[in-house]
Amino acid sequence: MKKLTATIILLSFFTIPVVFAMSENDSDTVVITLENNNKIVIYTRNKSDLREIEKYDINKMIRDLNRKVNRTSADYLELDDDEGDSYIRDTTIIYQDGDKYARIKLGDIEFGVDTEDIDNWDDFEDEWRRDDDFRSYSYIDRNVDRTDNTFNFELGTNNWLIDGTDFPNETNEPFSVRPWGSWYVGLSNINKTWVGGPLFVEWGFGVSWYNWKFEDDAVQALEGADSVEFITQFAPDINPEKSKLSATYLNFSVVPIFDLAQGRRKVNALERGSFRVKRSRKQGLRFGVGGYAGYRLGSRSKFVYKDAGNKEKDINRDNFYLTNFRYGIRAQMGYKGVDFFANYDLNEVFAQGKGPKLNAISFGIIF
Repeated sequence: MKKLTATIILLSFFTIPVVFAMSENDSDTVVITLENNNKIVIYTRNKSDLREIEKYDINKMIRDLNRKVNRTSADYLELDDDEGDSYIRDTTIIYQDGDKYARIKLGDIEFGVDTEDIDNWDDFEDEWRRDDDFRSYSYIDRNVDRTDNTFNFELGTNNWLIDGTDFPNETNEPFSVRPWGSWYVGLSNINKTWVGGPLFVEWGFGVSWYNWKFEDDAVQALEGADSVEFITQFAPDINPEKSKLSATYLNFSVVPIFDLAQGRRKVNALERGSFRVKRSRKQGLRFGVGGYAGYRLGSRSKFVYKDAGNKEKDINRDNFYLTNFRYGIRAQMGYKGVDFFANYDLNEVFAQGKGPKLNAISFGIIF
């Protein structure tokens, strides 16, 4: 197949997500006819949607595709972010000449088209208007990338332990926290590198937020002259509603993972004519233990109360003698599409002699 034809096919395929949503009456087609009867087809819901094309550098797509076709003899080629540029975030366009198949990958979802079946654009439209159902099937994908990149969202709860052994509420300490409401939130860019067999290493950077919500709403964390102070507010007109201490950290983590499925994924596919939509899910049991280190970016206390019936907020942004660096042990376990995590800080939350001897602990689910 000629390089230009491959380019045209990919440009046409770029509109697949739009085709899903269009109706027969409000759609608009722009056809650019080139020499040798080659065509570039842009299919939109309406004429105003053509402005969206300005977001994409189509000329760069064509240049990159032609350049990579010329320099590779492999069975397929990828237009991705390996040269510092991307056309759409987290999107990979693949043209596979061996079976005349092109596809677009959006995270775990893939759209595919048999390029030999879309020579006639009218047939392409009619195929999606038929009343027959999609053909569905599933299979296990055994191809494992050496390094796979994902974006993780972590949501859980956090607490702290006195001297690494007891929870503060066991001795009725003023800094006791509520597990429900003391949320731990993390955002991470994670790479999963295959070492060999079932052994992988997950590593990457991220940002996390500790939120310690105090059990007693009247307790407020304040930065004293020599140490952090947990003051109980007593006033006849004050009705405390919520009080917490929070801290933000930039983190780096490394966790060796034993994946008993060896990175294999179950793929569920829908197919209609020459078009396919696929979604992949993790398989099997996986577990691992590793470490992390972090640097504090900021911290604050928040005290919410009603004063004579009026809702008020006291927000103090100080360091509260929190340690600037954190490091600890991280455990992960997952089964099929669900993953859990647990973190334990080996160093204390507050600087030595500046607060109670507490170690932070958090656990939750990874999305």
